[in-house]
Amino acid sequence: MTNSSNSKEEPRAKDEGEEFFRAWAHDGKLVVKLDPGMFKDPSNAGIFLADIARHYARAFVETGRAKTEDEALSKIRTAFDAEWHFPTDEIEGGVVNQ
Repeated sequence: MTNSSNSKEEPRAKDEGEEFFRAWAHDGKLVVKLDPGMFKDPSNAGIFLADIARHYARAFVETGRAKTEDEALSKIRTAFDAEWHFPTDEIEGGVVNQ
């Protein structure tokens, strides 16, 4: 996966892009819809997560929530590592429509 820009435009037609991940909050919980078939190897999901972190870091700088992308990434990584080792929630659900 390449490190793409923070495009504000969504694909206009199905052939311009493929949705494989969606997340939203519902009743205080994270809800995720994803296509595990998008990645041939689990390590590619790690690249995707790192790309998302960089997009968030840039957005935090652009909206005044962080001074630098490095500062934002450091905070994201600290929280990620803490959540990785000591989850605050149990995940629910599983694969549907294999």
